[in-house]
Amino acid sequence: MIKEEIVQIRLNPANRKYYASFGYTGEMGEFIDVLTTHLTKSSETMVTRVCDSCGEEKVMQRKSVFPSCQRCVVIAQNKATGKPKPTCKDCDKQLTNHNTIRCKPCHNAFIVGENNPNFGNGDKMKGENNPNFGKRGKDCE
Repeated sequence: MIKEEIVQIRLNPANRKYYASFGYTGEMGEFIDVLTTHLTKSSETMVTRVCDSCGEEKVMQRKSVFPSCQRCVVIAQNKATGKPKPTCKDCDKQLTNHNTIRCKPCHNAFIVGENNPNFGNGDKMKGENNPNFGKRGKDCE
């Protein structure tokens, strides 16, 4: 649901007729005050969206507004499909992303030392091992 607020819109040939149907009048290029509920669905104006399920407020472009936030959509999908709720491998906290096995704090704690994908690769590109070593200025002549 979009929170009802007043925003300013510039009239142009594409939207003038649309806003005239709601009773707004003005000249081309003029700014008019419009309710956020009267904005076109493709409008890039920033509005406040209130999630229909949990009531969380978020400021986003009108064209990106959906009735529910992503967290509530995932919860609804889990209920509809009967899948168990995904939980973090380390702390059993509920996850909103099905593609991960750890929550962000646990992931950051896990990717240190030997678990880091770049562990041990530090010297591979230093000095003479670097393909660009010693080429500075030679290509410019």
